[in-house]
Order: sequence, then C-alpha cells, then structure tokens
Amino acid sequence: MVLTGIHSGALVPFEVSPMRRKELAIFNVRRANHESHDALALLTERMAWFAPLVTHTRPLHGIADAFTLTEQYADGVGKMVIV
Repeated sequence: MVLTGIHSGALVPFEVSPMRRKELAIFNVRRANHESHDALALLTERMAWFAPLVTHTRPLHGIADAFTLTEQYADGVGKMVIV
C-alpha cells in the first residue's frame, strides 16, 4: 500500500490485522519528482486497478467547478478526473 498526498487529518485509522495477514507493506510517499512518465505508464497499463478510486469526472471547461467540488470534499468526491 502506498500513501500519497496529504490527508486532511493528523491520524488516519486503519485495520492492521488484514494487512498483516496479506503481508502488506506501507510506504509513505512524499514526492514523486521525475516519476510522471512511469506513473502514466502504470495507469495506462493497469487502468482496472485504479478505476474504483475515481469517483467523479468533469470536462475541462468545468474545471473551476471541479476544483471547488474537490476542495470542499462535496458530493462524496474521492478522486476527480478532468477530461
């Protein structure tokens, strides 16, 4: 599991037992400088892995409203994709 970004809370609870049984490791990622190409390749090759994370899609001409929605965590937004 990789934690990216900055969470809104200082403490984030999660269940340790399932992670231990699955032998998961946690990696906290602060930056991804110079990793955009590899990240895009992974997203392209394994789109099904990431699709469940996307909760909202908005067109480019509605980007201002998309940012407002995301900033306010409104409408249950998780990850927003601008197309």
